[in-house]
Amino acid sequence: MTGTGLKIILPAQYVDEVKSLPQLSFSKDIEYEFFVDYPGFEPIKSLSADPKVFVDMIKIKLNQSLGQ
Repeated sequence: MTGTGLKIILPAQYVDEVKSLPQLSFSKDIEYEFFVDYPGFEPIKSLSADPKVFVDMIKIKLNQSLGQ
């Protein structure tokens, strides 16, 4: 249970199967999890328009700083 509701964490072996499901939307999840409709969170809404930008940001910028 999280602040935004129930979360199910799957083992990595299911990634390929789950990521191809049309019912799941990374953009919609970003919008829900990061409260993009709240005042002050508008810049995050632009990230949800192109989820590749968000994924690249996490892969490149966040992962680089994990070792620090």
